[in-house]
Amino acid sequence: MEDFRKKGHPAGLLMRLLELPRSTYYYKAGTGLPGRKASGFTALKDGSIIPDVKVTGWMVELLGEEFVDYGYRKVTEWLCWKRDCVINHKKVLRLMREHGLMLPPKADGGNPDRRRIVEKVPQPSRPREVVELDIKSVRVHGQNRNALVLNFIDLFHREWLPYYVGWNIRQEHVMAMVKKIFGDLKNIKLRLRSDNGSQFIALELAELLTSMGIEHEFIRPASPEQNAHIESFHSVMQRAMVRKHQFETLEELKEVLARFRQFYNHERLHGATCFRPPMEFLRLYNAGMVQEKFDHRNRRKFILSKEGPLSPPFSEHNCFSLNNIIHNQLSLHEPKCK
Repeated sequence: MEDFRKKGHPAGLLMRLLELPRSTYYYKAGTGLPGRKASGFTALKDGSIIPDVKVTGWMVELLGEEFVDYGYRKVTEWLCWKRDCVINHKKVLRLMREHGLMLPPKADGGNPDRRRIVEKVPQPSRPREVVELDIKSVRVHGQNRNALVLNFIDLFHREWLPYYVGWNIRQEHVMAMVKKIFGDLKNIKLRLRSDNGSQFIALELAELLTSMGIEHEFIRPASPEQNAHIESFHSVMQRAMVRKHQFETLEELKEVLARFRQFYNHERLHGATCFRPPMEFLRLYNAGMVQEKFDHRNRRKFILSKEGPLSPPFSEHNCFSLNNIIHNQLSLHEPKCK
């Protein structure tokens, strides 16, 4: 048709002869993204407006911190919590993609058709009810050997409890840490969950736990998914700390671990705790600002109350003092419970 147009034939005549709709002839494909054009501004909770450039700067600053490994959903929660933004995860995803702030894709997990085992996971109703423990290996390049970190995770609010780090971990190290962390807990039923490592099945450790009134349960052999919470924590440690450092000495590893534990417990957002750090979630829980909900599979989910404190979450047998837990994370407070 364009050849005839160049020869001077009118477009209307050609379209009638070819029975070509005018809309088809004059159509031009768009060059931008579909939908309404992005505004370029973001609202704050006080009603003011800021440019998206500033929001992007906040995201760059956040993701540039030493141990931060957030995806777009946690970045969204951080912006709403720390910067009072009124912004949804879709916009944050778009901004992160446009500015190259997305995390690299995870490695392929292997055969997607393999059978996955679904096990019942613990759902503790209070702190210090169920604790998972396991050992993480970390390469110390300067010594050309691996160091081992014995970690404990409280499943209720995901607190990283005191840890032990050394070139080897034996049963006496596990026993010493159990005494240090749980020695001051009185009249409280506690369960420890671990794999079947030689350090954990030792008779001396079993006798110690029995004397302390602590129940020790073991996952089935070759079933790390039954210890999923601490396995997930080790994945976070690997991604957010280990990959970002090349340790020359054991002392350097200890220094970085101390900083990472402070960040993890007091700053890092966690999806299972209403996108709040573990110790901030515990403070809200103690203040009666946390509610429980259960889905159709009877899985528990915590939500924050927007209407003020709820009924106290303490039982008449177990009352936790937030200050004690934050400062030494080892002792119980015994206020008068109504």
